[in-house]
Amino acid sequence: MRWKGLCTSPATRLQGNRKQDLSYAEFHASLDDFQAEAQGADDAIVFYAGHGMNLAGRDILAPADMGDGCESGPTRRAIELEAIFKAIRPARHKIVLLDACRNNPFPRCPGRGSGDEVGFRGLSRIHDTGLLIVSSTQIEAKATDGLAGSGSPFANALVTRLSQYPRMDLVLLLRKVAQDVERATDGQQRTEVKLVGAGPETCLSGVNCSQ
Repeated sequence: MRWKGLCTSPATRLQGNRKQDLSYAEFHASLDDFQAEAQGADDAIVFYAGHGMNLAGRDILAPADMGDGCESGPTRRAIELEAIFKAIRPARHKIVLLDACRNNPFPRCPGRGSGDEVGFRGLSRIHDTGLLIVSSTQIEAKATDGLAGSGSPFANALVTRLSQYPRMDLVLLLRKVAQDVERATDGQQRTEVKLVGAGPETCLSGVNCSQ
């Protein structure tokens, strides 16, 4: 079992190639490197925690240097969410964990303050096979950051459950994470677990996986 992992969150202890506060150029460079490493891998996993949204019909992630002005043109230096799926495509099983459904970061910008421009919408159009996508909250909903200096409810639940059950099938484990998140937020945040095709049958340990 060959795992490749890319973690772009400072809030977790997930093992792998961890990156933090990436610029637009650094983000793309890391994804290019990861795509090369995913060649021939049984499983590839990406965990992203940061700002993510839908703007003008585009599902995007925000690098550290994304433009935040109110110009009428396209948002500058935004990372298309599709770039994540492209990077993991060479692997047999693909896992994307998104702790990133946040509200519009442009509330003061004319035409960019609509409550409709929230979360990710394009996930329903993903057609890759063997893909597991987990969004920390429902489509078009806001995720909770958690207390200052600590991880988000999703990140905390994920790390706890992975530590407790390293041999549990990931789909089953993530359902437990979803229950934990809903409990921790008094039902205000509901995690979505989406399988495209059969999805991966794997666990964090990579061996002796069990139900």
